[in-house]
Amino acid sequence: IPVVSDGRPAGALPVTAWVDNDHEAAVLGLLDHLAEAGARRIGLLTGTSTDTYTRLSTTAYLRWCERVGQDPVYEAYPAHDPCAGAVAADRLLARPDRPD
Repeated sequence: IPVVSDGRPAGALPVTAWVDNDHEAAVLGLLDHLAEAGARRIGLLTGTSTDTYTRLSTTAYLRWCERVGQDPVYEAYPAHDPCAGAVAADRLLARPDRPD
């Protein structure tokens, strides 16, 4: 049965056709936009899942931090927990190196 995946499959899954967005370019564009607007310490709130979107977005953020010389400022949370995102956001904003 022909199958097309919504999102790039991770690893060695036997999917030969998929449709996805360029998450890396989107994250890098957003980070550059924030920096150009004056942000000096940009943070990331991300999930702990290993899905492609989360992995690519987090990797793009870490690469961007390295490129611009910013120490990464991020918190991760399990996406399956409906309250975890808010708790992680509170942790992120309570850090001494909190994002601006």
